[in-house]
Amino acid sequence: MSAQEIAKFQQQLLDVRKVLKELEDQRKMVQEKIEEHPDQAKWVDLMVVVKDAVESTTMVENILEKLVEGLEKAHDDLQKMEQPAEKADPQ
Repeated sequence: MSAQEIAKFQQQLLDVRKVLKELEDQRKMVQEKIEEHPDQAKWVDLMVVVKDAVESTTMVENILEKLVEGLEKAHDDLQKMEQPAEKADPQ
């Protein structure tokens, strides 16, 4: 894996982390709004829809976190594999 590929991979990881952070912030904001207005009847239908969306977002977030963990592990494994090769063939 070239230095350019590693840099691209690291940028992709940062982008995924940014999306995860935004999703978490949105989920918290929606949850706060639901908790602020639980007694208002007009919110009932909206709350059901929003709660479903929050659950879906949380599920997607968990999947993305597992994906990031897997990608980081694969990245670390690749770096470990490349290090002995670099030491054996210094250029």
